[in-house]
Amino acid sequence: MIEKNKIVAWMTLFFIVSTAIVNVVHQFTSLGGIWAASMSHEPLELNRFVLIVLFLVPIILYVIATVMLRRQVGEKYISLLLTLALTLACISMIAGGNGMLEYHFAIFLVLTILSYYDSRSLVILTTALFVVQHLLGYVYFTPYVFGVAIGDYAFVMVMVHAVFVLATTGVILWQIWHKQMLQSRFVETVEQQQLLLNYLEQMNVSATELAAVSDHLRHNYEHSLVGVEQLVNQMHVIAEQSAQQSKQASNNDTILEKMTGEIKQISETAHVVSTQAEQLSLQAVDSYETLQQTSGQMDIIKTATIHMNEDNKQLHEQFQSIIKAAQFIHRIANQTKVLSLNASIEAARSGESGRGFSVVAEEVRKLADQSLVSAQDIEQLITTVEMQMTATETSMSSLHEEVMVGRRTMDELLYTLEQMISNITELSNHFQHISQSTHQLADGVVLAAQSVAQLSQAAAEAQEEAGSAVTNAAEQYNAVQQLAGLIEQLNEIAHYLQQTAQTKQTKE
Repeated sequence: MIEKNKIVAWMTLFFIVSTAIVNVVHQFTSLGGIWAASMSHEPLELNRFVLIVLFLVPIILYVIATVMLRRQVGEKYISLLLTLALTLACISMIAGGNGMLEYHFAIFLVLTILSYYDSRSLVILTTALFVVQHLLGYVYFTPYVFGVAIGDYAFVMVMVHAVFVLATTGVILWQIWHKQMLQSRFVETVEQQQLLLNYLEQMNVSATELAAVSDHLRHNYEHSLVGVEQLVNQMHVIAEQSAQQSKQASNNDTILEKMTGEIKQISETAHVVSTQAEQLSLQAVDSYETLQQTSGQMDIIKTATIHMNEDNKQLHEQFQSIIKAAQFIHRIANQTKVLSLNASIEAARSGESGRGFSVVAEEVRKLADQSLVSAQDIEQLITTVEMQMTATETSMSSLHEEVMVGRRTMDELLYTLEQMISNITELSNHFQHISQSTHQLADGVVLAAQSVAQLSQAAAEAQEEAGSAVTNAAEQYNAVQQLAGLIEQLNEIAHYLQQTAQTKQTKE
């Protein structure tokens, strides 16, 4: 506004100088009379005091406006003062020029200058002053306005002046209104474009965060894949050990059957008992060693189940991290979808200029929907894997409990075998007590047979549980491998969003 005031101030100064020249030429020299005579216009004698007043008023207003402009105070009043100064200078020019018709054209120049302000109120004010001037000129100040005596100027001519002035004012007002409307539309378009740029920046940030989360998810996937592979290998080892344990339990059952037959033979004959007692002692020692080996293998199974439980816990924590990442992707996709919807609305408001942004916003919305579907697939897949892991953990807990039971049974069996060996040795040394020792040995063999049967059953159940655990672990491994495709697709979507936003920002 300050620059406009400066330009109008210079134009007003030029107009005041022109007014001064017109007043001097027509009122203080003969050139004005000669020119009027050449135009068939006979000038009247005017009151120079009135002319001086009409000339000084715009000068005073111009000086006040100039001082305020230099001091930069009262900015909203400067344009009003310059408008009044310019309008009154034009009225002074018409009066100083003896009301000649040629100087009335200065009215249109004044209206044109004031249109620079783009202010309809100032143009209407100036037009109103010129209308008042013509009405007063027709009634009281005809010599100063039209250059003829009062009553000699036709009212029709006054109306002609008014029509042209009002028509010019109407055109200027329409131009100002149309210009302001175009400026308003331009500002609105710029704001909408800026808003779309902001949406693109937000989309770029969201795409960057989505790419980071996708990379983190890929890292967790690779780590989880290694853990699942280790778990599958360990489950295969456990299955093999369970099979061996079952086989050894069957062998032990056979050995005990032989021991029962030999004890019966001892009961039948005392002579045979001595020989069979030595053989039975050797067989009992072998059985003891075998059971010790089985006990060691059961300890290995126990340690393996503990390690597998720890691996399952770590894998569960990693899947929780993946779920959090998928939920974070879900939220980012929702935000991206909301941003795309807002961008579509703003693009629709922009009309033709926002059609390109509307296409981009639609593509962003589709990508956001795809991201939502991918995130939901990831969550469902991980939920399925966690359920399978839970089943595996339950199976492993059952296996661990069965191993502990088998371990306790094995300890009891070892203790029984130790007693049996002691009894056989005592039978060889004290043949007279052979009958009593034979009964004790028979009882020990029965207990051993029961223990071995329990151990065999436990070994069979452990083998079955190990097979189930291997199957579950294999299913988990396949499920984790399926995550690779989803993670890769999610990573491609994130990079595509980021590249789209950057490309659009570069074009803008």
